[in-house]
Amino acid sequence: MSTTEVVPSRDTLDRAPVRALGFLIGVGRNPAIRGAMETRGYSTAEHNHGWHLLRSLDPAATPAGGAATRAQSDPAVRTAIAALDAWDNDNLPIADVALVKREPAAHAWLFANGLAPADGWASVPVVAIFLDRIDSLEARAEKEKTGKKVRVADGVTLAQAKAAMGILASRGITAEIRVTARAWIATVQKGATPAAPASPKVSDEPTTAASDLHDWISEWTLVARKVLKRRDHLIAIGIGEKKAARRGAKPGVGGDTPAG
Repeated sequence: MSTTEVVPSRDTLDRAPVRALGFLIGVGRNPAIRGAMETRGYSTAEHNHGWHLLRSLDPAATPAGGAATRAQSDPAVRTAIAALDAWDNDNLPIADVALVKREPAAHAWLFANGLAPADGWASVPVVAIFLDRIDSLEARAEKEKTGKKVRVADGVTLAQAKAAMGILASRGITAEIRVTARAWIATVQKGATPAAPASPKVSDEPTTAASDLHDWISEWTLVARKVLKRRDHLIAIGIGEKKAARRGAKPGVGGDTPAG
């Protein structure tokens, strides 16, 4: 059987980072899932390659590395994900309404490509990208003072960046709060992946990088659907759905069962 190559849409490519992050965290945290995937070639090198592709697409999509051993299910990771889930649901809407009329250029930078709050593990890349964009605004606001060569927010003037940073701080999105959120992201990364290689150079061709990540996650989710027989394992890596509760079912009856 031959497979006809189909060029993915922009929307499909934009979903690849969230798909990949959920997959990588789920595989990294569950030894049973990891063991099953290893029977079809999903090695430590392949797992690290997935993280490499995700960071190559957008360095804000995953936190900076740090050594960690092969992950086990970690309560600290679950706590950090829950904290990030709450954080993006609280802070992104506040920043949205505070900036959309007052500083539209800064608002457009922060919420580019439809950045919006997410749920569960999907909040991790959302918060990371949002924080990275705030850092870029801050770099724009401080460029004249520091004189450092930094990546700054495109299309935002010095005055607009300063005003936006002041508004964000007044709404509680302070430097200290952002440090705390960064620490939660680091906890997720440390608990979800083996020792990571040095961060690669960001691709000059984001569409190519997105396509590479899309191809990678599409291949391994197909493999996972073939080798993982438990529904809870599929749910853990972001490709399974919970069964709808049967009408009149008793608590604990009709829950997740093997997907085969």
